[in-house]
Amino acid sequence: MEIMNLCPHPVTVYDAPPWRGGVSRQVRSWPASESPARVIMIARWDHARSAAFGVPIRKLRVEEVQGLPPYNPNCAYIVSALVLAAVRRSRRTSSDLLTPGPSVKDSSGKQIGCMGLYYGGSNPIPEPESDI
Repeated sequence: MEIMNLCPHPVTVYDAPPWRGGVSRQVRSWPASESPARVIMIARWDHARSAAFGVPIRKLRVEEVQGLPPYNPNCAYIVSALVLAAVRRSRRTSSDLLTPGPSVKDSSGKQIGCMGLYYGGSNPIPEPESDI
């Protein structure tokens, strides 16, 4: 099974957090997508809430998800948590979608990757076929 990154940034997966005394090992990395999946949102003024709180407030609504290929049983796609949440509210299955796990940071606090990938689908991803 193939995994493709549809995030606008690289995704690098590590096997352990560096803060547990061990050395994190990079397991796998995917380059940034040239055509990332994105959520298009519409913002509308909420005049009642704006007046009540004394600051401009808008209500966000998901308009559509762009850049997400159709479901493919032989491929999983890494997407942002926002894309995954939007897809789960749509009619498209999310069983082929993954999202980066907890952040892994270097000693200066810069994010360098994540610890694994989260699966957010409603159906399990099929086990990869073995050549053995």
